[in-house]
Amino acid sequence: MHADCQAAVTQLSMKKALANKDKAKLRYIIFEFDNNYEQVIVSKTGEEASGKTPKEEYEEFLEVFTSPNLSTLAVYDMPYTTKAGASHSTPILIH
Repeated sequence: MHADCQAAVTQLSMKKALANKDKAKLRYIIFEFDNNYEQVIVSKTGEEASGKTPKEEYEEFLEVFTSPNLSTLAVYDMPYTTKAGASHSTPILIH
């Protein structure tokens, strides 16, 4: 796995940490194998978009993620609201 993969996952999982305040919050990361199938690399990332609904963000992700490449994986930080009205998100793995 390429070092950029770990950095991207860390950036996605960092909510509003002080150590990461200069970087935008990632909504998704798309991974694929390099040309030699020797390591996993970051293919594309998408930032959390202010002003967009969660549905609009997810539809944007699906437009980018739909690919005939079966070796592509993605991590999507799925937003949700609890019964108490609190906003949260949780990363999900999509193949």
